[in-house]
Amino acid sequence: MTLKKDPCTLGPAVDPTLMTSVQNIFAAGNVLRGADMHDLCALEGRLAGRSILRNFRAARADTTNFIPMRAERPIRYIVPQRIRPLPKRLFSKSIPWPAVQMERTLLRPTLEAWCGKERIWQGSFSKLIGRTRIPVPVDKFLWDRVDPGLGVTLRVT
Repeated sequence: MTLKKDPCTLGPAVDPTLMTSVQNIFAAGNVLRGADMHDLCALEGRLAGRSILRNFRAARADTTNFIPMRAERPIRYIVPQRIRPLPKRLFSKSIPWPAVQMERTLLRPTLEAWCGKERIWQGSFSKLIGRTRIPVPVDKFLWDRVDPGLGVTLRVT
């Protein structure tokens, strides 16, 4: 089996539990995207460990209903690259927020999420600092307008 790679990070593409495209193989930290701060890598490692334990306890992992997420430049990447829409009340408790990283610092940008030709979320910022993790509030996306076959694309305007 071959791991699906993210073309931006060159690391494995993962879901919110940090499982790769190969069942029961998990990745975290600098394997996903190089040169990240060690404390954030350690937190991801802890999440991966918990996900592995949950996966072993479950009869079998549910890998269905994931929606691909992509990013356009000047966004360097998004992690995780696959997400499952959940009720709003479960997002903050069940999964980490996906995070993006910009190629450079941007002043007064708007970050948008699109599914095909439909904008499903937008957020304005005074500044997005380059090469820093920026959480994406996926609980605010209009998930009822998302076609899983098209996925979600993040872009900056």
